[in-house]
Amino acid sequence: MAWQNGARWFTAEDDAWKVNLKGPETGKAADYWQTMVDDDLVQVQPSFSQQWTASLQKGETAGYLGASWGAGVLKSNLGSAPGMDGNWAVAPMPTWDGQPASGMLGGTTFAVSKDSKKARAAVEFATWATTTPEGMKARIDSGTSSSYPAATALLPVAKKAFDTKFYGGQDIYGLYAEAAESIKPGWTWGPVMGVTNGSLKDSFGKVAGKTGTIQDALTTAQQATLDEFKNRGLKVAP
Repeated sequence: MAWQNGARWFTAEDDAWKVNLKGPETGKAADYWQTMVDDDLVQVQPSFSQQWTASLQKGETAGYLGASWGAGVLKSNLGSAPGMDGNWAVAPMPTWDGQPASGMLGGTTFAVSKDSKKARAAVEFATWATTTPEGMKARIDSGTSSSYPAATALLPVAKKAFDTKFYGGQDIYGLYAEAAESIKPGWTWGPVMGVTNGSLKDSFGKVAGKTGTIQDALTTAQQATLDEFKNRGLKVAP
């Protein structure tokens, strides 16, 4: 929601990085979620944990904000439970001004280690899995994936392969295509995202226990990120 509101956590200026996890665009999103946490309107369990899954299965969670692959996550967690088909639907991201806008949440990368004895075969398989109709169909047909293909020419294949009975027959890939068009351009991932995300995750534990706030978590992550830039000898713009 920070991304869709125009936040830019990392920008490159000449030969230096500028880090800004504390801008007003991020602050607005943080304050929104903090109010929800303070009013006990959101679950504070870690995503995909046993507690999180149980809250879905018990009907204690009414909505889940996620990426396109999230439809497969919900379906695989709830699809085997009786009476679940048709109880869930996919909707666009809510926005501050009512105009379509979105951000991204993760994706898939296929990597081959440099010491692999089957590097060529691995690359060929990854290429097949991501760029061919047969590969995309095999992935979606597994029943647990609702990935949005990077090769958008394969959208009709993914749409046909994903069984939408769980979502009442909704055209979820049609909605995905519209959401993809609304992603705010200009976002850049920083070079030390492992540190940034790790700091946020650690601090969110305090948010869940109500001994810290989301704004505190952002402040801590900002400093942890800057410290890691220094450790790596990366130049930071003021």
